[in-house]
Amino acid sequence: DDQEETAPHALDDITSPQYQAFVFLSQDMRALNEYVATGRLARLFGLLSLYYSTKGATWSDSSGWITSGNECEWYSAQSICNE
Repeated sequence: DDQEETAPHALDDITSPQYQAFVFLSQDMRALNEYVATGRLARLFGLLSLYYSTKGATWSDSSGWITSGNECEWYSAQSICNE
């Protein structure tokens, strides 16, 4: 019996940080198209996943996070954008 086990995918789990990031990104298709066109999608998805996985809503300072503004303006994210 050569059944291949498949690991659960993070986007299939509605409680995962990756799923929450996906939902955030999919709420505005026009913005999503801009993220793809400007090469920002992977960085934004990573930052959103970080935010959700570390319970960003409870941070002592989450200024600007999870806003419609550019992710490079989010508190402490500037260093990632400058690399």
